[in-house]
This record gives sequence, structure tokens and C-alpha cells, in this order.
Amino acid sequence: MLLTTCACCAAPLPTYGAGAKKCSRCSTRYCGQACQQQHWKEGGHDKLCKKIKRGGGAEAYHAEEKYKEAAAEAVSACAHETKDQTCYMCTAGAEKEGLVRGCGCRGDSGIAHLSCLVQQAKILQENDVGVQGTHEWWRKCKVCGQWFEGAVARALTWACWKHALVASYPEKYEQNIHQIMGMHLLSCTLRNEGCHSESIAVTRAKLDFLQGSSHAAPGSSFEIEAKEHIVLNLYDLERYEEALPLIRECYAAELARDADSDVSRRTALVYCRTLVRLKRVNQARVLYRKHITRQTDDIDVERAQVDYFAALLSEGVISQPELREAKRIMEERCKRARQAHGSDGPETREAKRGLAAFLRDAKGAFDSPADAESALSLLAELDSAVDADRHIRQGMSVLNLDGAPVLNLDDWRAVPDGEGGTIYLPPKSNI
Repeated sequence: MLLTTCACCAAPLPTYGAGAKKCSRCSTRYCGQACQQQHWKEGGHDKLCKKIKRGGGAEAYHAEEKYKEAAAEAVSACAHETKDQTCYMCTAGAEKEGLVRGCGCRGDSGIAHLSCLVQQAKILQENDVGVQGTHEWWRKCKVCGQWFEGAVARALTWACWKHALVASYPEKYEQNIHQIMGMHLLSCTLRNEGCHSESIAVTRAKLDFLQGSSHAAPGSSFEIEAKEHIVLNLYDLERYEEALPLIRECYAAELARDADSDVSRRTALVYCRTLVRLKRVNQARVLYRKHITRQTDDIDVERAQVDYFAALLSEGVISQPELREAKRIMEERCKRARQAHGSDGPETREAKRGLAAFLRDAKGAFDSPADAESALSLLAELDSAVDADRHIRQGMSVLNLDGAPVLNLDDWRAVPDGEGGTIYLPPKSNI
């Protein structure tokens, strides 16, 4: 996480970027002069201070260390898949630096050095128009357009944050925007990794940063976004009472901004879900009907709907109409994901997992035999697809059209068939 605690005693610091004692050379922060002196004499800071300064200061040095840690984990996790492969950007192998792939690419596509991915993101960010959308290049693969996952995503997130700290921008406003977006990306990645307390700490640091910038107007989009992210983490930690006043505040701000926007719907759904967890089910249902009056193509609204129905199911208060609506939404989500990303893309896997988990938890809840039978059939189909995918990835022995055995499908290239499925083609060298 960001450096929001004293480097000596780990006590929380008052704000990010201000209000604490700093080392004049490297900007390492302390809660007071006594801790600074003790860290210099006994904590080894006297030996590290110059090195930290050369690394761009305490925050940048810390970000680089976290990047190296995640990069080593990513290379180790991808070692089997990337063996004897080359980077699709620089065409070099893994001699000096290991290769990774953390996206939806298959075959020999998408394999790269992390340093090449970082350099690509920097260039694309500099050449992009505007400042907010540019951070997408730190989150998704340029080949398949899908988000990075796991340690690869974590490494790129830390690289993005370091770049936001050390890069030069013509305007102070632009630099602030990039640092705000860098903190947002970092907090999102930490939440996705299940590090909710750390994600909250980073988001609170972002709010503190906003207090000292020109983006801190009450009710600004940056402030609402940060508070909503804290709510999501509190929800995941089952701290619903703490989440309620924050999400209520965000909901009121979004209504004042644009009551009919997809952002307002997403916020309303998070509010609904929190109310369900606090046993205020009737309030949640009224709020849901008020905002979800038509179908939306916004994937984040759809995810929020799924979470709302999952909360109703978990609390044992879901009705039959709600059960059928949830099933319909999840089936449509799976279908669209397959059409857009193929049968094995990250979005498709997420949609399948969500549907399978919901149907598993809803067993016996359907009052219609046809609905119950359909649910069990879909669950069996998903289980079968997962098993088949597992065997394919392990190099299951199969026969091709002329009857010859194909012993290692890992070397083949998976491509969309245009109808929501995937077909496997031989390695390029054999065509």
C-alpha cells in the first residue's frame, strides 16, 4: 500500500503528502522527530537514505520495490506457459527477464516482458488524447483488449503509480489527475486481490490528496468515486453499518448530478445491497424498482444487479419473480460475454462462475419444476465446460480430423469461432 504510516513505529500519519515530519533528503515520512532520529540511528535509514533518493523518493522507491515483488511472482507463475516463447513486442526471449501473460490471449499471442508492457503503457498514455482514459493501457492487453489478472495486474499497477509520481507533466493539474488515477487503479487492484483493508487505506489517502488539490470540491466525481470504493471494501468486509452512511451520501450526490445515469443506477444498487444486508429488504426493493425500470447495456450496472440478487438469496428473502429475473440477467450476461470475448475470456469466466454459484445456492428455491430443471441443466453444462477446459489446458490427448493424435493443445492457438465459441488451430510453425 502507499506510505500512510510512520516508517519507524507504523503509526497512522495524519494525511497523505502533508502534516507529517519528512526526511529532508528522501521524503520518508514519520509521525515525529523522535521516530525520525530513531529510524536513522537504529532502523538502518542512514544506509538507505541516498539509495531511496536516487530511486525518486520514498513513495517511488516503495512502488518500485512492490513492482519487483509482483513481477517476480508473475514470472514464476507464468514460467510453464511461456517456456521457449518470445516477447511479442521486442521478440527477445526470457534470458535476461522472464516472460508473462495475464490476459485473455491464447497460443503464442500476448506473451511479453513486463518491462515491455510498462514501456508500451507509458507510450500509449503519452500519445492518448486527454488524461483519464489513458490509464486503461495499464489495465488491459493491447492484443485482446481484456484486463490483466493476478500478479501481472498488480505489477503493472505499481509501475503505473511510480510513473505518476516521477513523470514530468506540463501542468500541475495534469500531474494531479495522473496521481489521482494512479491511486484509484491501485485501490481497485488491491480490492480485486482481496486486500480490502489495504485498498481502504489507499482510497483514504486519495481522499486526503484531494483535500489539497483543486479537485476537492464537495460532491466532485473524484470524491464520490473514492467514497463508493470505500463502501465496496467495507461491504466485502461485512462492515455494513459503516458502509451505510457513506453510500447514502454518495447516492444523494449522484441523484443531484443525474438521477437517470448508469452511474446513479450503480450507486443505487450498491445502496440496495447494503440495505438488504441490514435487513431493510422492503426499502431495498422500493429503491430497486425506482431505478431499474429498463434494461441497460452497462456491464457495471449488470454486475451490481447480480450482487443485489445474490444478497437477497443469501439472506433467504428472494421471491420467485426475483429469482427468475436474476437467472435471466446472468444467462444474458454469459451469452454476451461469450460473443464478445470467446468462451474462455476473463469476462466469460467471471460470468460463468457467477451463474454457477448463483444456481448452486438457489437449488431448491425454484417453485417451477421447469425452472428447477433448467437451472440444474445449466449448472451441469457449466461444470462440464470447466472440466473440459481443465483437460485441454493440461494437454489432453485428442484426435484431429484425420485421426492423428494431438498430444499438447497448449501449443495450439485458440481463436473465436464467430458464434461465441472457440476453435483450436495448429501452431503457426506447422501451417
